[in-house]
Order: sequence, then structure tokens, then C-alpha cells
Amino acid sequence: MSLQHYLLGKPDAGLKAQWLSHVRSYGPHQSKPAPGPFELPARISGHPLRYAGVLFPALRRASGLALRPPGPNSAGEFKVWEMPGNEYTPGLPYALLGQELDASFRDYLPSFESRSSFILRIPGGLFHGHDHTLFDQDFHLIDWEPPYWAADCGLPGTMFRGRMPRPTKLRGRALVLSAPGATNNLWHLLFDSLPKLHLIEQAGMNLESFDHLLVNSTRAPFERDALNLLGVPPGKIVETDEISFVQADELVFVTLGCLIPTDPWVLRWVRSKFMPPTPSSPHGRRIFLSRADAGRRRLRGEGVVWQELHAQGFEKVEFGTMTLSEQIECVRSASAIVAPHGAGLTNLVWAEPGTRVVELFSSKYVSACYWLIADMLGLEYAFAIDEPTTARQPSPRAILDVERLGADIVFAQPQCLAELAAAFCRP
Repeated sequence: MSLQHYLLGKPDAGLKAQWLSHVRSYGPHQSKPAPGPFELPARISGHPLRYAGVLFPALRRASGLALRPPGPNSAGEFKVWEMPGNEYTPGLPYALLGQELDASFRDYLPSFESRSSFILRIPGGLFHGHDHTLFDQDFHLIDWEPPYWAADCGLPGTMFRGRMPRPTKLRGRALVLSAPGATNNLWHLLFDSLPKLHLIEQAGMNLESFDHLLVNSTRAPFERDALNLLGVPPGKIVETDEISFVQADELVFVTLGCLIPTDPWVLRWVRSKFMPPTPSSPHGRRIFLSRADAGRRRLRGEGVVWQELHAQGFEKVEFGTMTLSEQIECVRSASAIVAPHGAGLTNLVWAEPGTRVVELFSSKYVSACYWLIADMLGLEYAFAIDEPTTARQPSPRAILDVERLGADIVFAQPQCLAELAAAFCRP
């Protein structure tokens, strides 16, 4: 054990490995068991500071986290509402190039079930926005909301911090809308963060009764657009990216039971809150979503693909230059969409039933998230994976492989691919 671990009573590498093994033991569709944090027998350094920290909050803060890990029911005394998860059975996606279904698609067949969603109300509660960790007023760890992709999602980063900052005090009631990954990411904002408002409504709570609303960030234009469209008062917003550690007189914490895949009720709620009652553009546009200016997941040979699609009546769009309302109208008016895999396809949530979608993947990274949205909304979905496909070992969903996630897409015959995509998109 290092001197730092000894002096601070911090978890050692063995504990970290034990937690990571625990995370991998769960199915690919859960970030953690429901409800509450992971259950794991405590195997933390027996340093006196850690034992003393159980009694003295000041020592817990000074040592980073000088207390035992919570048990599976640690959040039980604060839980005020719970909603059961949903089961969903998707249909088969269509392989544009006649390829076998990738393991990412097979993960979700024949069905999957989300865990429960729940709401906690904590008097004097504390929230660490960077780690999405929740504490009671005595600095006991209650719960955390790990992202599904995080390497240490079973063990909050708070446990590896040498010293916790002094929290910013918020007077009154604070509602936590922050969610892992929701900073500058449309998927996580629309499907992981903002739907917590629906659960608050279902639990009989009024948004106006909260003095503070904790969100990840408002830096991106679509983040501001989304909050404005929901009527969230700017004066109540606290950005946890800027003020990472807060304590409120009363903290209300919402955990969604669905991450990837999302639940159908999330899609229905998002559409009801953001889509105008009637479209302002006629239906029938055919769009190609370009990633030419993106830093990763670019379609190599995009010029060849675009030339063929353009000849078939497609128009090129870049959602990064549009407001959220413009993105909604663009996709709502589309009858066909061809796009490389990327966050812009989150906008499929606005598509009308029957819209035809072709998603292009790198063989190094295939994700089923947009197929699942398309299936839930009644869209016609097809995929193509770059050729030749390369053998790869499926990584545990809890592991983030940045190089794999950012892989570009290179098809051996881009013109043939474009012809097949255009043919699939014909009415």
C-alpha cells in the first residue's frame, strides 16, 4: 500500500479491481442493480482514519471518503417514490449488405428489461456533480449514478479523491437533473437528464416548488434551447460542471431505470414536450447527415456516397449548425435518413412512423442505441458495417475504449453502398 493510501485511508488497487469485476458481472443493459448502489462486501483499508470517519464527518471529508461503502439498502430511508421498469422486445434490424447481426444487436434480442426508477428526498443532502455521487447531511455515501460506459462505474470517483472540496450551500429545495454524459451530448440530455422531470410530475411534485435545478451545463446552444422550450427559469439553474459539489436544505435526487436502451415512455415524453402539435414543413425530405467536419466517426469516402445520394434526391444537413427546433422540423419532415453513427441520430426521436433509416458503422464500434429508438417509434431501419469486418472481442459494456469509440468508417465500395442505401429508402 502506498504512503498516500496509508495516510488517507483510501481504497487500494485490489479494491478497485474487485469493484470492476463486480460491475462486469451484471448484464449489459444495467448500469447497476435496482434500486440503490452496488452491494459488495467491504474490503477497505483498516486505517484508523477510515473507522473514525464513520463517526466524524470532518474526517470523512478530509480523507476523501473515510467510511464503509454503502449496502444495497442505504438509500431506502430516503426513497419517497418508485416506478417499476419496462420490458421490451425489439424486431430484427435489416442488414443492408447482407451481413450477420453484430453482437451489439444480439445483446438486446429477444428482449430486455429496464430497472426501476426512483426518487430520493434527502434533508441537508450533498451532491457531487463530477462523480454523480449523493451523500446525506452527515456525509454518508447514499447512492451514485454511474454512466454505463465508465471503467469504474461500480466505484464512484469520489472514493479516489484525496480531499473533497467544501460544498456550495444552496438555500431551499434543489432538484438534481444532472446525468452522466449529459454535457454537450444530445442523447444523454434528452434521454437521461430531462425525463427526470416526468418522474417528478408522476410523483406529485411541482417544478415550481424547487428553488434550484441542477443541470450539467448550459454552454451548448441545444442545451439552452431544450431548457427554454421546457420553460425552466434560468435563475434557478445551477450548472454542476461549474459548481461541482453542493449542499441544499433539501435535495431531491432522481434515478432513471433506463440508460441504453431508453424506455418507450421516455421517447413519448420527449416528443410530447418538444414537438409542435403540427409540422411546419411537408413530409418527404430525404436527408444525408454529414460528419465531414467531425473529429471522429467520419465516413471516409463521404464524397462518393454523397454524390450518389444527391443524384437520388437527397440533401446534405449538418445538425451542428441548427437550433434544436430546426433539427426537430428537419427530421420530422424526412421520409428517409442516411447517416454515420453519431450523436446527431438522437434526432430520430422526432421522425414519423415509417421513416426509413440507414445507419453506417465502423466495424470497430457498433452500437444498437439508434436501432432501438427506430424500432420503438415504428421506423424502417437498416444498417451497414464497413467491409471487410474485422474480428474483435466484445468488450464489457462498463469499459470505455476511446480509440474504438472514435473509429472512422471505411467502406470498400462506397458507391455500391450508396446505391443500396438509396434503393432501401425509396418509397
